[in-house]
Amino acid sequence: MACLPPAGITWLHTGVLPTQVSFGSILTPIGVFLLTYGFGSFFQLLPGADVAAILLIYGFPITLLGFALSYAQLRPVPCKSTREGLALRDSQATDIQKQARPGCCGTADPASRGSTAREGKTMSV
Repeated sequence: MACLPPAGITWLHTGVLPTQVSFGSILTPIGVFLLTYGFGSFFQLLPGADVAAILLIYGFPITLLGFALSYAQLRPVPCKSTREGLALRDSQATDIQKQARPGCCGTADPASRGSTAREGKTMSV
């Protein structure tokens, strides 16, 4: 079961969460645009020759950073388990793991997320 943010939080009501968009996929097109427009305006193929140097100066590192972040992006690994593994996780989980799992995956009551009882004391998480 994947851990998802609370329901209703979407980016511009498109169903895409902000956590599903990588910085590499944002920076690469911005950098390529700045670099392309900078070269076009430097060779006077496009208007804006007075800002060509700034576009080239900022477009090059933004493009490189976008490519590097896209290259280094790690895809999620599917979790495969057996029934015995799930039973073993439930039987050997620590107190902290038992508290974190329901809160992470949204199965716990939202009112109980703020505090947990341990040895008769209430502590905040």
